[in-house]
Amino acid sequence: MRRALAPALMVIPCLIFSAFSTRAQDVAMPVGIVSAGDSPFALAISEDGTQATVGNLFPELSDATNVELLDLGSQAVTRKFRLGTRLVAVTITDSRTLVVNEDQDFVIVVDLNSGVELTRIGVGNRPSNVTVAGTETAMATNGTSGDLTFIDLFSHPMIEDPVFES
Repeated sequence: MRRALAPALMVIPCLIFSAFSTRAQDVAMPVGIVSAGDSPFALAISEDGTQATVGNLFPELSDATNVELLDLGSQAVTRKFRLGTRLVAVTITDSRTLVVNEDQDFVIVVDLNSGVELTRIGVGNRPSNVTVAGTETAMATNGTSGDLTFIDLFSHPMIEDPVFES
């Protein structure tokens, strides 16, 4: 009888910038495995390499948590919570994580330290990715509407006429 294994986030040497051996007979082994929910899909690691956010695309139950905050030093989940459905992308900036909710056309901003949802920002139709541009602006790609949404990271509104830092 086969034993089913739970999906897991594997922290492997290349994610923490250790070198792989170039010899064919050497096989790189994971340095740790952390359970990451039912369907880990989106992953972001903080700039200092101490925290990660994992978004689960299809949680097993309708009331299951689908975002996990991880402490990479201890390789442990520090917080779990639910942020809607179809979480397809995450990014981390400073002490916040931005999570793309594709079904509901939002980018959700969560405080990494407290795990508290700060705001939901309406973006275009079927957002698929979010990234940070500089220190004050985030951008979301919107697949169905075919555009980009610019977000002010401090006040959180959509920016009508984005201006980049030089």
